[in-house]
Amino acid sequence: MHIPSRKRGGLTRRRFVTGLGAGGLVSALPRSSHAGTMAAGIPPATSCATWNLSVGRNRIEIDRKVLHAPCIGGSVPAPILRWREGDTVAINVTNTLRDEDTSLHWHGIRLPANMDGVPGLSFTGIPPGETFTYRFPVRQSGT
Repeated sequence: MHIPSRKRGGLTRRRFVTGLGAGGLVSALPRSSHAGTMAAGIPPATSCATWNLSVGRNRIEIDRKVLHAPCIGGSVPAPILRWREGDTVAINVTNTLRDEDTSLHWHGIRLPANMDGVPGLSFTGIPPGETFTYRFPVRQSGT
């Protein structure tokens, strides 16, 4: 996976505005003309009640440098999870890191404190080789 740096033509205001215009044109096309396409390096959004994710180190390339970085579901950025208000979701997270605990923290989501994933505050962490299930009701809508 390659993530371009700002020095080599990253996102500028002009590119952002151009992208907005292109997005408007694409959204006006018939659905079948762009079904199944996805921006390179962006995982598809998934909507379901139960997910199985792993946290581990994966080989990624940033600005032509190879790193072994912590990834969720094998990718950077992490997979996009979609939920519906009123659903109860379960996210099974397996720690495949060799020698460190991990957790997932859910920014901006209303959920029980013990599901918030803050190590040392509300959560002890997921030891290497172990799986923890985050389970909580979705009590809000929005993005």
